[in-house]
Order: sequence, then structure tokens, then C-alpha cells
Amino acid sequence: MDDHLRAVIIVVISGLVWSFGPLVVKNMTDPQLYQLPYLVIRGMTVAIIIAFYLFFHEGLNFVKKLFQIDGVTIIGGMSLTTAFLGFIYSISYTTAAVTLFMLALMPFLASLIAFIFLKEKISKQNFVSMVVAFIGTLVMIYASAFSGSFFGLIMGFISSLGFAAFSVALRSKSDIKKFYILIYGGLFCALFSAF
Repeated sequence: MDDHLRAVIIVVISGLVWSFGPLVVKNMTDPQLYQLPYLVIRGMTVAIIIAFYLFFHEGLNFVKKLFQIDGVTIIGGMSLTTAFLGFIYSISYTTAAVTLFMLALMPFLASLIAFIFLKEKISKQNFVSMVVAFIGTLVMIYASAFSGSFFGLIMGFISSLGFAAFSVALRSKSDIKKFYILIYGGLFCALFSAF
């Protein structure tokens, strides 16, 4: 299997697993009461799982690398924290459809951020596709916006912006260093929510 096909399969599986998030939150009784404990557990779970993976992959060298923090790691971690917070608050205060429609803006926001900060070019064909898909997303958001709160809509956009910035931060790092952004994202999320 080549790398491109493997990446496509992983993204599809990730999207499938990710789609259970709204289902879990929507089946909670009074989800507004459990947002912060949920975020503490979620952040710690992400950080611990990735830390174990890196420890087995790199050994004691992992501990040394963990404390070699740079600006991109901090920005990426804070972006992931923003995405986690925005997602939970959005899904708690509006419909799953509105939240996920807002998350559909993520590729457009990521392309814009990558264009500005990484100088990644956008081909004309991709740009036209993005504009058409963006218009379709706006129509879906407008059609669904009245079924939930405006606060939930805004938090969904903030989550989408956080995931977009996180994706660009990941893109700018080498293969194994990407995982350290996830650890710090989980830790920042857990600490911020606990505080």
C-alpha cells in the first residue's frame, strides 16, 4: 500500500471514529454540566496514550525531547486545546449538524493559514473547488443555524479555526515531532479545563 492510499484510509477511519463524539455528548444528560470534566479526561487521555506510544518508540530519549519545546509546539498545542474546547461547547449548545457544518470549514481555514504562514500554493482547480464547497457549506450552515444557539455556532467556528491552525502546525513539523504537539495539546486542554 502506498503512502497516499494509507493516508486516505486513516483519514476515513479517523472521520468515522470522530463522528461518535457528537453522539456521546448528545446522549449525556445535561451535557453543559460535564463539559470541563469531559475535557480534563479527554486531554489527559490524549496526552497519556501518545506519551506511551512515544516512550515505546523512542525510549528514554522521549523524556528529553518532551522538554525541548519550541513556538510551533506551543501554538499547535494551544490550537488543539482551542479546538477541543470549541467542539464540546458547540455540540453542547447547538445541534450536531450545525457543529459539524462549522467543522466543514476547517479545510478552507487550514489552506488559508498554510498559504499565509507556510507559503503553500493553492492551485486554480483546488481554489475553484474550495469556493464551490465553501458556498455549499455556507448554505448548509444557514439552513441549520436556526436549530441551535448562536453561541454554539460561534464555538463551532472557533473549534474549526483551532483544528485548522493545529493541522498547519502539524504540517510544519517532521514526522515524529508531530506527536509532541498532541501531548502538549492534551496537557494544555486538561490543565486549562481543570483550572
